[in-house]
Amino acid sequence: MSDRFFVVTGGPSAGKTSLITELARRGFHTTPESGRAIIREEIVRGGDVLPWADRTAYAKRMSIGIQS
Repeated sequence: MSDRFFVVTGGPSAGKTSLITELARRGFHTTPESGRAIIREEIVRGGDVLPWADRTAYAKRMSIGIQS
């Protein structure tokens, strides 16, 4: 296992999730994009910590992780 890691960034629909999915399929260790998990969780609970509803709260939530 390598001690190197890469951070994948980009705007909406840039292909981040597709790239991560393909890397995982090829056997690379990956970590799911935390932003999607936060959005999914907020929609389920009817919350508004969403990038299109409250960017400041969403950015804060992204910085501390999914469990907040």
